[in-house]
Amino acid sequence: MRIASTILGILGGLVAAALGAKWWFDAHALRALIDFARASGMNTSEIDRLLMASYLLMGAFVVSIVGAVLTARGKGKIGGSAMLAAAVAPMFLVPMSAVFTSVLALAGVLGLFSKPKQIAQSQNAPMYAAAA
Repeated sequence: MRIASTILGILGGLVAAALGAKWWFDAHALRALIDFARASGMNTSEIDRLLMASYLLMGAFVVSIVGAVLTARGKGKIGGSAMLAAAVAPMFLVPMSAVFTSVLALAGVLGLFSKPKQIAQSQNAPMYAAAA
């Protein structure tokens, strides 16, 4: 499960970063229009939340890489918690981001349930000893 969590964590982080980068580039490409809308008194709180979520999604990439490395090294509780937190944080601002961070959330859950390296190796040891 550690390997699956590591692979899904990296892929989920890439997907989250891609969505965050798209939202960020879109907001900055339309910056003049957004500033005009603010100046004319329109409510731009939804755009502000998308922009804040884009920062969280791009940050989720770094957190997911760290979490995947920790999970691969046998510290699944810490790595899984980090990946799960990175997947859930943007959903508080923009709930539709859950579609794109679901792979990262799955990686976090798998990381939480993965066994540390020593336990996984000791459980496999009797099987190899009986075969010899």
